[in-house]
Amino acid sequence: MIRSIGIAAAIVGSLMSASVLAASKKGVSSEPVAPIRQEMGGLFVALSDLLPLVLNKAAFEDPKNAREIISLLHRMQDLSGKMVASTKKFADNDPSIPFVAERFDHDINMSIDMWNSGDRVVPRRLMRNVTDYCISCHTRTSKGLHLSDVIQSQRFKAMPALTKAEYLAATRQFTEALKQYEQVLIDRPLAKSDPDAWDMAVRKMLAISVRVQKDPSLTTELLSRIQESPENIPPSLRGDIAMWRQSAKTWTTERRPPSMNDKERFELAKRLIAEGQAVAQKLPGGALIEYMRASAILHDLLGRSHGGESEQEMLWLAGQTADYLRDLNLGTLQDAYYEGCVRKGKDKNLSTKCLNALETSMLQSYGVASRAGLPSYAKRQLEDLSKVIK
Repeated sequence: MIRSIGIAAAIVGSLMSASVLAASKKGVSSEPVAPIRQEMGGLFVALSDLLPLVLNKAAFEDPKNAREIISLLHRMQDLSGKMVASTKKFADNDPSIPFVAERFDHDINMSIDMWNSGDRVVPRRLMRNVTDYCISCHTRTSKGLHLSDVIQSQRFKAMPALTKAEYLAATRQFTEALKQYEQVLIDRPLAKSDPDAWDMAVRKMLAISVRVQKDPSLTTELLSRIQESPENIPPSLRGDIAMWRQSAKTWTTERRPPSMNDKERFELAKRLIAEGQAVAQKLPGGALIEYMRASAILHDLLGRSHGGESEQEMLWLAGQTADYLRDLNLGTLQDAYYEGCVRKGKDKNLSTKCLNALETSMLQSYGVASRAGLPSYAKRQLEDLSKVIK
């Protein structure tokens, strides 16, 4: 399994969620901003222009668009090297930010090299996965930049509903994205011909209602609409959806996190993970709502913890939530949290648990049975972390 895929939007999502950047398609705000915010503005605008071309295979391979595509790739390449240095100094404590920044720099350079060699398949695959990284990171928080100009273009209007939904979610236009995802829910031909795509559309839609909107009533309503078209639901997903709806109903009766202090919010996240683990033992896919809620809380707390006494435990738990949500996170973000837990942690027992979890995650990602089967650089990473604990 190739791990280094489509990292651009994880940087965009994570950093934009931690920055207040007044940018638009016409440029970055004239107000003084830190260099990292200017870089992020440029990346976000370039990415928003590139995605409609990437999401349409014919458009991406059309020679008429070649000059525009390579120009956008070079613009992103110019900013990517700067981002690697900038993210290491950024105030947000979320370790996934520098983690994905380095991999984006690698991926964008690989995309350009492969493009220049005449390959159009690999660059599009690398950039196609950008949307999933955008959604996984943008839906961890309700803060960030929004862009709307592209939805007026003919390229956007020609997209099918699912592609429109992915673009809108990737660029933080969540209200419009939900409308498109709802069209996907009633798309019986899609549900029949590609149940996996339909399933993932449902999960991404819920990521918006749970992690961004933090709205239990909306989540319950969306799940009710899904159950109104039972013929569209894959048999393997029916039990999960029933459990998700039950969890959403329970959520509506709870005290809202904004009325809690940070300590209470952290306790809520821990409770949700414990409840999710109990649900998953009975129904492996049934704990989606609990883990999504916990993920949103932990991401917010990590961004404000600044080395607090609970930071290591937060990183451990954030790794667990990312592990459960690896389909949405493309199976990489948990590694950053587990490594951060080891490097920043004072509790050696917890550091050891994080290191073991990281190794298990790597084995799963690479599809090997033991550490001996891992690539050399992965083995070195585990060995270096082992020395940190000692």
